[in-house]
This record gives sequence, structure tokens and C-alpha cells, in this order.
Amino acid sequence: MPSGSGSSVGSNSGRFTHDHNWSADETQIILANTEYNLGSPPVAGKTLCITEVSVRTTTPGDVVVTVRVAGETVAKITVNVLAGSTAVWSSIDGRRFEATEQPVVLSDNVAGGTLYVSASGLEA
Repeated sequence: MPSGSGSSVGSNSGRFTHDHNWSADETQIILANTEYNLGSPPVAGKTLCITEVSVRTTTPGDVVVTVRVAGETVAKITVNVLAGSTAVWSSIDGRRFEATEQPVVLSDNVAGGTLYVSASGLEA
């Protein structure tokens, strides 16, 4: 086996992930059933793939958080969060947002507490 042949895949994969990392700053959800931008949309010619969504809440009731394209009704990601806890959704395959599709997040409940959402993935 040639020297280094086994390590190039991992090295290239790590480099790709580093070079194309995308993350959305933590977004506070203040009003229920209201869209909030989750980061910025992918630029023309690129695709965003969200691979992780983190949700933390202090609400006294359970929360359902939805990630979708702005103005659309079909959920790309749904996260169920128990009252006063943190939940993480993750997927190796992720969920795709095409160029100029703005990812947004909304929640069915924010009464009596605070709710924060962050996300990460790849843009290429």
C-alpha cells in the first residue's frame, strides 16, 4: 500500500468540513408561530445543508420547534423539546436549502420562559 493512501480520505473530508462550515448565531424566539431567520441563506450557486439544530428552553410547557424555508409551510426539521430542557437534532445527511432559500425557525410555544435556537452545517 502506498504511503499515506489510507489517510487522505479523512484529511480531505476534514478539510472540506472546515472550509465549508456554516453556523447560525443563537436566535431567541420571542413570539410563538412567528418566523425568525436562522442564519443567512446560501449564496447563488451554493447549497446549505443543516446537520445540527440545538434548542434550549426555560418554558414551563413542552415546545415544538420547526425549521423551514421562509414563507413556506413544509417543515424540513422538527424538534420536540420537553419543558425547561435542551434538545439537539442531528443528521449526517442533513436537510438541504437551495441558493437564496432563507432558513427560518419558529416555535409553537414560548409562554412563560425563553427559547433559543442555533444551527450548524455545511455550505458548498
